[in-house]
Amino acid sequence: MEQRLKKQIFIGSIFGLIALVLAFGVYFFYFRVAPTCADGKLNQGEEGIDCGGPCQECELVNARDIKIEWVKALPTTGQNYDLVAMVSNPNQNYGSRKIDYEFKLYDLAGKEIGSKSGQTFILPRQEKAIVELKVDALALVSKVSLSLGDVPWEKLGEYVDPKINVFDKQYQTFNSGPPFSQASCILKNSDYADYKNISMIFLLFDAEGEVLGVNYLGIDGLSANQQRYLSVPWQFPVNGQVARVDVEAVINLFE
Repeated sequence: MEQRLKKQIFIGSIFGLIALVLAFGVYFFYFRVAPTCADGKLNQGEEGIDCGGPCQECELVNARDIKIEWVKALPTTGQNYDLVAMVSNPNQNYGSRKIDYEFKLYDLAGKEIGSKSGQTFILPRQEKAIVELKVDALALVSKVSLSLGDVPWEKLGEYVDPKINVFDKQYQTFNSGPPFSQASCILKNSDYADYKNISMIFLLFDAEGEVLGVNYLGIDGLSANQQRYLSVPWQFPVNGQVARVDVEAVINLFE
């Protein structure tokens, strides 16, 4: 009798254990509330609160906005202005291949007298100029602003800055014109890759760091280890005393 009771207890324990496993499985697959990436808790293998692990990367979740460093409207001829803004991307691995932007021009009374929109891109850790040349205004420009649209962030895998070097930057004026002056440089591709569609942006600054002029030159490409002499003219006098020339070689690595 005792042996039979032990056997019954053993078999009952087996069935009880099976029932417990089945109950746990039903709960796990059908009733358990799954952890989320918006519960404000550091759980489920996340690297930060609600980011990393099974959630979006923390850098993407906490991506910082593009910073507009400065914006300037530079008079050219008639009622035309060259518009330039310097923007910077503080994110280490994320950039954007398509950003809408809009310049707006205002007169002394604060009335909008002109605008210019376009699209640009920005790479990780990049500081770059956004340029629009010969924009027509209805009157004397007193203020200019730049606004950016929504930024769709995109990660560039194993991103490395292109080995494009700019040196021997020069600026010279002419006694008569046009052209009244020109900026020049030597562009060298020190990389092992060929680059196509390079945008060259020339910026003129005075001794106080105020931008005096901007110009643009597009080149079809630059082969590995190739270098080229480049120059851009100004067909009108540049206001102020130029003390420094900066040249940006901009390459859209998203393309």
